[in-house]
Amino acid sequence: MNVKIITNPSITAKWERKIRKGVRENRYTDKQYLFFLMALGTGLDMDEILPIKYDDLQLKSVHLKDKGRPKEFMYILLESRYKRKKHREILFPDKCKDLIREMREKYPDEVYLFQNNEFCQKNKPPIPWSAGYGRRFLAETAETSGISSERFGGHMLRRTFGYFQLKYDNWTLQDLREYFEMRTVGEVKNYLGITDEFD
Repeated sequence: MNVKIITNPSITAKWERKIRKGVRENRYTDKQYLFFLMALGTGLDMDEILPIKYDDLQLKSVHLKDKGRPKEFMYILLESRYKRKKHREILFPDKCKDLIREMREKYPDEVYLFQNNEFCQKNKPPIPWSAGYGRRFLAETAETSGISSERFGGHMLRRTFGYFQLKYDNWTLQDLREYFEMRTVGEVKNYLGITDEFD
């Protein structure tokens, strides 16, 4: 396998550690940490993550073969880009699920996971963060983690998500094509920078 674009997972892990440390030192918020985790852990676009509301979240229990008891998953249903498929089910990693529960207790009146309270106007509906804010946050934290400015951002995290699914979770390129809702496997390979078959 030859991959030109996919980020090194160790760089992404360093990026996460920097943000987690920033939360402990009150330089970053729990919302910012969740935003990073969701971008990395779900492979969603920024414009799919930011509008998520607490009321969109659902829970289900699944019996796993290697577990003696059912495991609880948090997920959302997103509208599909394709007419033949009404919804896409997006599962959240456990880290996201646990942090969301903590945030719900901390912000019981908020509507959005990433609610923008700074620019909320009195007697006006709440609004989520802007995409510009999300990009600036990723740029700032990437820079402090030693990631060059031309490589940071949501697409870098999305590509890393794709890499993790192929390498560690036994997904196929066809699985990723359906998840990313791309037209062809070739488009997926192009996006991830894969120049030959994935081993």
